[in-house]
Amino acid sequence: MKIKATLKLILPAGRVNAGPPVGTILGQYGLNLKEFCLLYNQQTLPNLGQNLQVVVVVYINKSYKFIVKTESTASLLLTAACAKKGAAKGKNDYLQRVSSAQLRSIALSKQADFNTSNIYAICQSLAGTANQMGIEVLD
Repeated sequence: MKIKATLKLILPAGRVNAGPPVGTILGQYGLNLKEFCLLYNQQTLPNLGQNLQVVVVVYINKSYKFIVKTESTASLLLTAACAKKGAAKGKNDYLQRVSSAQLRSIALSKQADFNTSNIYAICQSLAGTANQMGIEVLD
């Protein structure tokens, strides 16, 4: 089946409805929004309170499939750093800190989303994201 669009979204687990932003983004492809919301909410109910990454593949005939991934890296880093948001200036404007143990724990939970099983490489990637957000990684 021919793919019309591949969409990457970050949605709250178990709490989406047909209104914005879901309705605005998916509605333009003619999808059954009520059905999407119902299926998504049922599948993500165990992760309530998390913001999950979702890949929605839309086909030419208006059918679709969606893949739910883990919580976003930024969200996990902010939770570990006990912060509400990243630094306004970003890089090297450190407002919060995370330990290398916390970073490793996040890397283990995100391992399925990466194309490598090397935890060290995943930690390096997460450390770069943390740095851009103004979160310092302590040794």
